[in-house]
Amino acid sequence: MRVLAVSMSALVLAACGGPSASSKQPPPGPPRSDPAACKAGDGAACVRVADAHLAQGDTPGALNIYKRGCAAGAAVGCQRFEEVAGKQCEAGDLAACNRLGFFLDQRGDPKRAAPLYQKVCDGGAMAGCVNLGYLFENGSGVAADPDRARDLYQQACDGKDMDGCGNLAALYFNGLGVKKDPARAAQLLAQACDGDHAQSCSVLGDLTAEGVGTGKDAAQAKTLHQKACKLGFQDACGR
Repeated sequence: MRVLAVSMSALVLAACGGPSASSKQPPPGPPRSDPAACKAGDGAACVRVADAHLAQGDTPGALNIYKRGCAAGAAVGCQRFEEVAGKQCEAGDLAACNRLGFFLDQRGDPKRAAPLYQKVCDGGAMAGCVNLGYLFENGSGVAADPDRARDLYQQACDGKDMDGCGNLAALYFNGLGVKKDPARAAQLLAQACDGDHAQSCSVLGDLTAEGVGTGKDAAQAKTLHQKACKLGFQDACGR
């Protein structure tokens, strides 16, 4: 993720040429050595850089750097990420709720992530529905419930979230929570691919090459793999 540069506004000078008594200097930035140390993997330095970003109102940048510090082993970076993202979530920022849920999920705490994803989904942000569906599909942090996963993926797909369509296709292909139906899976993959979901294009290319759930067509399969590659799915490149 991008790390935004620290921005220092110029001091407002009074007409007499000296600093105005009412001018307020911005909070100081981090020591010059800290950004470099953070990039080199010093978690504590990352936390100091993130603190400086937060003091200057750059919350997105601060969160990115707290997360980097956390990944580098600075426990306080993990704590600060949770605190800041949690406050944003409590204030009604659904993107922050989803981001915090994903952070907890990736750190092995899907049980705490689940209610955050639910909040996001209930608020109309389809990414939360997809993430919650994944937990129910895999029984991660919640009791496994393929039917619930199917419904959540369908809700997301209906809401134009292509991850939801792709994940729903996988359920139909594998017969999880639904009757196995490769043709329906191919239709959903085509819908997701039309929405520029790279992995769905690649998987549909595989099915098309083999004639599974759709007509066998080597040329079309190649076209689908090429599209997936252009969209950034490296496994499809050169196929």
